[in-house]
Amino acid sequence: MFVSMRPISERRQDILLVCGLIIFSLTLMTLQVRHKRLALPVERLMLAISGPIQSLVHKPVGALRRLSIKLSSVENLREVNESLKAEVQRLRTVETTYRELLLKNARLRRLLLFQQQMPFQTVTASVIARASANWSKTITLDVGSESGFKEKLPVLNHQGIVGHIIRVAPKHAVVLLITDARGAVDALIQRTRTGGIFIGSSNGRNTGYLWYVSREEDIRVNDQVISSGYGGVYPKGVPVGVVKAVDRSGTEMFQTIDVRPAVDFSRLEEVLVVVGRRPPR
Repeated sequence: MFVSMRPISERRQDILLVCGLIIFSLTLMTLQVRHKRLALPVERLMLAISGPIQSLVHKPVGALRRLSIKLSSVENLREVNESLKAEVQRLRTVETTYRELLLKNARLRRLLLFQQQMPFQTVTASVIARASANWSKTITLDVGSESGFKEKLPVLNHQGIVGHIIRVAPKHAVVLLITDARGAVDALIQRTRTGGIFIGSSNGRNTGYLWYVSREEDIRVNDQVISSGYGGVYPKGVPVGVVKAVDRSGTEMFQTIDVRPAVDFSRLEEVLVVVGRRPPR
């Protein structure tokens, strides 16, 4: 009990001491006023006594002021930090948008160059949806019958044949890709002019086969496969794909020719729809 009360008694002594010094200072001030001869000694004594008292009073006040300034500085730094974070995020978004515009511009330039080399009138469209399953490989375009689209119009890009339109709406069109097993492209080997039918794979992969080519025909790996122009859908001479493998084993009349499509369907974003022949100049 004595140990816990000791700090309280010490604080009381300190308070009494300070009060006594203040009373003593006031007494000296009174003497200074009444007895001018005592003015100088009294001033010196008051300075000696009041100096420590003022120091005791001003030290906590100064410390509180410095602490307040520090806290204010920390809060300002926090606000500046949050502002800088927001600005960094905004600049990242701007940079991403700028890069995307550069990439799209490069793709459209390639399409434009390809378009200028073709003797056909074409309309550019963007891919807005895709369906890729074992039984269906289609894409949806953001342009439809309002732009003259109709069924069976061929769809191309700068790499080669993409597919043909199978359904149209005023502002949209659905394209059946050549990698779909329901699609077929009358094609030929560019080197030998050997004809066949390119049909998409039914195993879900973006590949296909060139069917109905006789076993006696000279077909080699890396031969270019192009459209023949027969069938009334695709124009002649557009790349279809490249021969990946040739199988002449077995007893069938025809060899099995594995073809990798010329178009990279996994990165298909913009296409050209052929709407007619370009009028002569």
